[in-house]
Amino acid sequence: REAGRIRRGESPAKGRVPARVAYVLGWLTLGVLSAWLLFWGWLYFAASGDRG
Repeated sequence: REAGRIRRGESPAKGRVPARVAYVLGWLTLGVLSAWLLFWGWLYFAASGDRG
């Protein structure tokens, strides 16, 4: 069913919007992950620095 709709080219905007949403979500996920890793890395180094 989906393949037929794509082949006919029904409302190209419908296909474009989810692609943009997926693109934005991908970058958001990357940003959140990197921020999370930086936060925990900083916590770890701060804790080990205090101990030393």
